[in-house]
Amino acid sequence: MCYLHRYVYDETSPTQISNTTYYVSPLRACPNTYALKSGFCFRIYWTEKNFYDARTVCQADGGDLVIFDSQEKTDTIIQDLIPSKRYVFGMFNIQSDKSFDLVDGRTSADFPFRFWKPNRPDGPFDIPLCGSLNHNSYGYYWTDSDCNFKRTIICEVK
Repeated sequence: MCYLHRYVYDETSPTQISNTTYYVSPLRACPNTYALKSGFCFRIYWTEKNFYDARTVCQADGGDLVIFDSQEKTDTIIQDLIPSKRYVFGMFNIQSDKSFDLVDGRTSADFPFRFWKPNRPDGPFDIPLCGSLNHNSYGYYWTDSDCNFKRTIICEVK
């Protein structure tokens, strides 16, 4: 395996570089400002924005707000977080119920992974609610909060 121009290559197919043939193929690459860890491309913006403005920031990079849809992805990303911060991510509810949609078009029912704080989500469900990743003495957890609250941004590029 080798690394060249922010791409990870393995030895499976011929590639011509400077008149020399190498047996490599791109496995995964991230934009320059994104971190590649455990196969995930993500970026933390240390400025705080509400859900809607945070999505705009991520989409300008060609991505979207991160979706915590697996324990592996969650464990990988939280290593780079600051516990005193609250983070906005790609889950929202605008329908006055306890179901949440994801920024990629899925619903939270489409995958079994859950990271809710006990007794959450708890509303109020008369306003748009968005996912927030918070930390307490037990570790990180999801909670629901007003989409207009400003939180630190985590973007991902798939």
